[in-house]
Amino acid sequence: MDKDKLDIVEIRKLLHEDTIQSIVLEEETSSTMDMAKNELENSLLPALFIANSQTKTRGRFHREYFTIEGQGIYMSALLAAQQNSAHLPQHTILAAVALVKAIEKLTDKKPVIKWVNDIYLDGKKICGILAEGINSNQRLSHVILGIGVNFQFAHFPDDISQKAGSLFKMNEVEIPNRNQLIAEIWNEFFYWLQHDYVAEYKKYSFVLGKEVAFEKEGKVYRGKALEINQQGELIVDVGDEILTLFSGEISLAEIDGRIFRKLN
Repeated sequence: MDKDKLDIVEIRKLLHEDTIQSIVLEEETSSTMDMAKNELENSLLPALFIANSQTKTRGRFHREYFTIEGQGIYMSALLAAQQNSAHLPQHTILAAVALVKAIEKLTDKKPVIKWVNDIYLDGKKICGILAEGINSNQRLSHVILGIGVNFQFAHFPDDISQKAGSLFKMNEVEIPNRNQLIAEIWNEFFYWLQHDYVAEYKKYSFVLGKEVAFEKEGKVYRGKALEINQQGELIVDVGDEILTLFSGEISLAEIDGRIFRKLN
């Protein structure tokens, strides 16, 4: 089998029991999030949707992100919402932990996390995460968790080449294949679902203790990132008050002088 070819059989062999129950693999799709939405009523959950190529990608705040056929990991998990828990798991936080743990287990790389949903390696973003809730009868019924990993990219467009990177360089050969990393991410995800993933997340955060800038309700704030609470919210001291940043409404713009998006 081609070492770089995505393969359901190999992924299934590597997955632990009581993790992913069904897997769908497409050569090309608009997005794996769309694949999951189209199978809401037909899949044995948890279900995993994987594509070798995506034609309509999006991240948080509907931002597009760059993909290359066969050089990335593009997948979405369809999960049943845990209605019986007091607090729904913070899926983005949990997925970030699963990613860094899987990468560390299979490689000698040392990834870190930028709050709330980006994985960085050597100062460049290599992975993004998107969580979307699906409501039925005015109740949360499903969560779709999308993950995109720049696995081994040959190049990036000039406009993002200074901030985007990939997990492996093209000249690296003794590396795990995509099937191995996919399986290990979900093994870690379901392991940490039963453990304190917020505490683990904070160990990998390169935001805590740093000066950050962000925009909230049209106003630019700067302050020190103090803590990430059990709900995955970022607590920031902006001088005259302590603000709580919710992942769904805030995107960090700057960390100790590193600009992530333009502040208007």
